[in-house]
Amino acid sequence: MRPARPPNISYADGFFIAVGALAVVALLISAKAVITAGDIADLQILLATLPDVATASPGQLSIIDGRISASVVPLHDEFVVYRRERRERGWRDLDGGKQPLEVDTVSGRYLIGNDDYELDRTISRWTDSKRDDEHPRFARGSVRIEGLVANGSVMAMGRLKDEAGRRIFHADRVVGLSRATFAERLAEDHVSQTRLAMATGAFAALGIAISGWPIWRLLRGV
Repeated sequence: MRPARPPNISYADGFFIAVGALAVVALLISAKAVITAGDIADLQILLATLPDVATASPGQLSIIDGRISASVVPLHDEFVVYRRERRERGWRDLDGGKQPLEVDTVSGRYLIGNDDYELDRTISRWTDSKRDDEHPRFARGSVRIEGLVANGSVMAMGRLKDEAGRRIFHADRVVGLSRATFAERLAEDHVSQTRLAMATGAFAALGIAISGWPIWRLLRGV
């Protein structure tokens, strides 16, 4: 039995296949942008509605907005909280460190008593404290570091709790920005992600419309 002959693919067919492949990629990018825009919108609602810790009741979800106390001991160079990534076919997590933090605010000093909070990286500009930590050497890629520094801005979402007569803040998520700056960057990124979703979604729809019928005919062997 002779094997089936592969279909003859013309230059036109190759063009439509390429357009279809780009349309699929654009669709995936659009879907990711839609998800990111939704996550940002959820954060914007929290940021606009949560009270400051100074006016919140114990156990109520609230926000600390201030600066990290100069007394907090660094864990890596100037960083009191950090995460490092190495570049090897993309960026991968290398190591990091977190600790309880003393935060100075306009209403006084608060203690973030836990060290299991999330560094909220919903947007890439979640902190201004970032730099290259190691330059590339031989087969090892470069390393970058980002995080929080003493006297730097910090905003945390969490709950104030009474523990052994002390009022300690239990943080769920933390960023290295003030509340106002975080709100501005969320708004900017929400606009950019929405535009990206619309543009790539439109390209995907156009690409599928152009290439769908020719690719279907090619697969059917018509």
